[in-house]
Amino acid sequence: MPITKLLEEFTDVFPETLPDGLPPSRPVDFELKMKPDAVPSNRGPFRLSKVEQDALDLFVAEKLKKGWIEVSDPPWVRSGNTTLPIRWVIDYRYVNSQSIVPNIPLPRIEEISNRMSGCVIFSVLDLAQGYHQMRIAFQSRKYTAFRTHSETY
Repeated sequence: MPITKLLEEFTDVFPETLPDGLPPSRPVDFELKMKPDAVPSNRGPFRLSKVEQDALDLFVAEKLKKGWIEVSDPPWVRSGNTTLPIRWVIDYRYVNSQSIVPNIPLPRIEEISNRMSGCVIFSVLDLAQGYHQMRIAFQSRKYTAFRTHSETY
């Protein structure tokens, strides 16, 4: 079956834009497990230019309207690419430093290459706004909060 026919048949699986609201509940939601001695960050919002601030306000308004973020008060950034549109990212390095990293070995590149030997079709999957396609467990939401000049979400 040609790939275009497959994509046409399953348009509900590969939508051009994501629906409003949170992703559906699944057997496993994304959960952050924190170290026992983890402490919240007290860093304030990053300094932004007027153009960046206006873009951030628009980004936040769109995500609030879609129901993807909510105003928050837990204790617990834009990427370097300067071309428009601005792609907002949140700097979770501190959260990562406070979380428990599962000890799961990754396969060696040689092993992956051997498995692909003889294959003739390869695909790359890049989920549109992938971060918003996985529900975050309620107890982990406080760790994913971010601050702007006016509010914490």
